[in-house]
Amino acid sequence: MIITDLTIIDRLAEEAYANHPIFSIDLADYANLKRASDYIKAVKLETPSLTQECFDKLSQLIQEMGTDGMDEVILHITCNGNYSDDVTTKGIIELLVQIHNINPNACLMHGVSSKDSDESGYAILLLVGYTQK
Repeated sequence: MIITDLTIIDRLAEEAYANHPIFSIDLADYANLKRASDYIKAVKLETPSLTQECFDKLSQLIQEMGTDGMDEVILHITCNGNYSDDVTTKGIIELLVQIHNINPNACLMHGVSSKDSDESGYAILLLVGYTQK
């Protein structure tokens, strides 16, 4: 589901950045995206693993969001419970390449955090800032 309500997007960003940072951008980066954008869209995707099916779903969601005016992108992945650093790193690289291939002109930032949880899997948050042309 594509989220356009700024109150909900703010809450999702705050939740993502409240976890244990592994490689993290912070709320200041999100604030910069908000300031530089005419409007923002977001998607949150929860997945048990970073597989090709997950990448395809994220690409589909990005296409549904629209790429016209897409100026800045923040990709944040929260790793729940037990996760493999190797799998996570490969998955993040794949996601970044995929987003870049969809829109090579957008400024792309990413962060990773971990969440103590009995559940495993990943929560992918994509925050996209658009400028009107």
